[in-house]
Amino acid sequence: KRIGVILFLLLVFFGLMTLYRKIRDRKTKAWLWRKNTWAVYTLMLINSCIPWDVFITRYNLSGAPKGAVDVEFMIFKMSDKNLFLLENHRGQWSSLTTYPFISETQIEKSVEGKRMNFEEKMQRLSWKSWNGGALSTNSTKIRF
Repeated sequence: KRIGVILFLLLVFFGLMTLYRKIRDRKTKAWLWRKNTWAVYTLMLINSCIPWDVFITRYNLSGAPKGAVDVEFMIFKMSDKNLFLLENHRGQWSSLTTYPFISETQIEKSVEGKRMNFEEKMQRLSWKSWNGGALSTNSTKIRF
């Protein structure tokens, strides 16, 4: 949510700057709409190029968050792009404050379940459908 708020505030700031230029330089409404539309388009394009799942997981596992880390969100709600980070931090789960409180063995089982689901998906897909469009969402998940 913080990322979305920051992006929204960037657009608002840009919009205020273009509104000031419109008034100062006596530009048309069409000019204002064109500039702001290009700003939204550019921001969406740049935003789609950033792997947010990996970025968020890396930040949460670095120990930087002051509160508890939502492990359930990182394991079950995020895509499989963060799986390699979850597996690389196997021994560090006990040093993090997790929310909800989950034992290290339960986290290990959940990450292993995510790995098995990922491998099952990759076996079902051909090279033509790697974008995930042919996936069904009925795969079983290990819950804690």
